[in-house]
Formats: sequence, C-alpha cells, structure tokens
Amino acid sequence: MTFKFTIDGVDYTQHLALPVKWNALLDERLDEGRASLRHTKKDLFRIGAEVTLNLGNGDGDIDFIVAEDEAAEIPCGSGYYNHELMLIEPTKMLERIPVETLTFTNNLGRTYASNPIKVEPVYE
Repeated sequence: MTFKFTIDGVDYTQHLALPVKWNALLDERLDEGRASLRHTKKDLFRIGAEVTLNLGNGDGDIDFIVAEDEAAEIPCGSGYYNHELMLIEPTKMLERIPVETLTFTNNLGRTYASNPIKVEPVYE
C-alpha cells in the first residue's frame, strides 16, 4: 500500500512512524488523529498547519490540522527532531469565526394551525 503524509504541502512520508491513528467520529465530536514523525529537520509545526494523509487506495485524502506538536531534539544539539502530533479535523477552524445568532420567532402572535388546542399545565 502506498501512502503520502504532508504538512503545509511538504512531504514527510519518509519520517512518518506507523501506525497513524485516527477516529472518524460520526457524531457531534470532531474527528481526531495522532501521528509520530522521526528525525526531521523541522523544529516545530505551527498550530493550524494543514495536514493531508493520502492512503493511495482511491478513497481520497484525509485532511487534518495540527492541534498540538510535542517536539524533542534527539540527540540534543543534533538539529534533528522527533514529533508527536495531535491532529483534528479542519472544521475546528470555524470556531474562530464570529457569526450572528439566527433565530426565528412568531412575533405577531399568528396561529398557523386551523384548529389550535390550548394546552395548560395540571398541578397536583
């Protein structure tokens, strides 16, 4: 199986330690993943960097952004870094965009049902 792992358009496939783990969650939670890179010259990946994982099986790309990067220079002073990346789906970026609240009200008090029934609470 061929695959490709890029961060901000730069190919880091040769530095990727397998397995890459991700959860494609089908509820309101955001998809997340983890990846480890070994022996790279890059000291730190910026939060929000675009990550693309292509599994090469024709299913298309899996897109993430970097949520956290724990980097360690190993050995010290060598200029080579190992990274533990926490990835999250790109819709996380939408949290930074302020939008107005959209509400719908029946402000004129119209009754839209042809035979409305008034419901009152019963207290015991």
